[in-house]
Amino acid sequence: MYAIFMIKTLEKQLNSLVKSSGIYKFLNKKGAILYVGKAKNLKSRVKSYFIKQDELSGAKQDMIKQIYKIETILTNTEEEALILESMQIKKHKPKYNITFKDDKDYNFVKINFTQKYPTITTIRRPKIDEKKLKIKYYGPFTSSYALNENLRFLRRIFPFRKKISTPTKFENDLLQKRSIGPIPKTQKEYLDMVKKCSKVIDGKTTPVKIELKRNMQKLSKEKKYEQAAKVRDQIKWLDIFTTRQKIVSTKEYLELSMPLYNKIDNTLKDLKSILKLKNIPHRIEGYDISNIQGQFSVGSMVVFTNGKPDKNEYRKFKIKTIKGSDDFKSLAEVLKRRFNHTEWTIPDLVLLDGGKGQLSVIIKELFNNKSRTTYDLRITTPQFISIAKKYEQIFHLPSIALAKGGGNNTHAVKLDSKSDSSYLLQRIRDEAHRFAQKYYHTLHSKSYAKQNSLPRSTNKSRKKRTKKAQSAQNES
Repeated sequence: MYAIFMIKTLEKQLNSLVKSSGIYKFLNKKGAILYVGKAKNLKSRVKSYFIKQDELSGAKQDMIKQIYKIETILTNTEEEALILESMQIKKHKPKYNITFKDDKDYNFVKINFTQKYPTITTIRRPKIDEKKLKIKYYGPFTSSYALNENLRFLRRIFPFRKKISTPTKFENDLLQKRSIGPIPKTQKEYLDMVKKCSKVIDGKTTPVKIELKRNMQKLSKEKKYEQAAKVRDQIKWLDIFTTRQKIVSTKEYLELSMPLYNKIDNTLKDLKSILKLKNIPHRIEGYDISNIQGQFSVGSMVVFTNGKPDKNEYRKFKIKTIKGSDDFKSLAEVLKRRFNHTEWTIPDLVLLDGGKGQLSVIIKELFNNKSRTTYDLRITTPQFISIAKKYEQIFHLPSIALAKGGGNNTHAVKLDSKSDSSYLLQRIRDEAHRFAQKYYHTLHSKSYAKQNSLPRSTNKSRKKRTKKAQSAQNES
């Protein structure tokens, strides 16, 4: 009888929901909040929990059985719902919510359209009803480092204001020198630029690029070639920004999602067992190559000691002997140069970014090469593995394969892609990719600045940054 009563009670509550943005709360019989969520359409979102129960996780199915009451709060926009959701979760810490349960205040981007020249700033505690829809918020962003790095780079493409006061002559001169894109000359042009910038912040980069390309073509037809070149540079650097955003996000992901310390020891022991290594892989080295059409080809070596990034041990390599885009041979060059350094600590495990083919070629190149006398590997084939992006599959080569023709006998390792061991390898792969991409963009930016006579940093600020990043910027 109680079950039938509950079904009718919930059905009545579900039918009373409106098609509006807002947040919803599921409460149990005692009034405790089980879950808080946001929705663009409350009626559709909340109903989906009860219609598609088979698609829910086991925990959510258990939650559905406990729901006694549904509460909602309406908002003007989906963005407001997101902010309100995070506030409610932080306040009540519902049992079935995972995100936002800590006491940390997350970052939001604030664009103030109430101003004549809207400013773009960051804020930790936004006010939802602040001047209705004239102030836009984007977020939340879990890392202030990632957010500020992205905004700093984005400001060179779209030179937005950070403060309401009129820029001084010095600030205007600096803006002119540092900006990649055109400087808005009128309020209308500035507003148009800020709207484009807000779309990029909101992750809608593609429509902005399409609009910029149309503008560039229009300027070219009107023979305004200098202005068209500026827009072309905007598009080019927007592509770089998109990649850079992924790099910073990867770094943020790496720092936030490392296994807890008490799990690391077991994770490393599992790897030893699964890969049939002689020793626990206390030192794992990850390698990746970065280039675009063979230009500025670079390699990276990242080191994880006891499951954590050891940035003092990171190394970067300019590819010297390979012309064009050949990741296999470039990676082989990096590994030969790495093992030439007999003073460096020997790794327990080497992780390559790539699949079965990548590992096979590298093994052949390293172990069967006639020039082997120029470097000393000091490790064996089972200590080399590769990770393919598709299905996060790990490939391994047993030592007996070497006697049967090099790397032809590589095989997939049975490792659950959602296990801690696999996550650790994925993080090392992602970090090697981030570090290689960062070095590539450093070289590319320097080359671009040199060709276009862009100003360089002062010696004082450059020395300060160099000292700060010295441990992670060792070139070999």
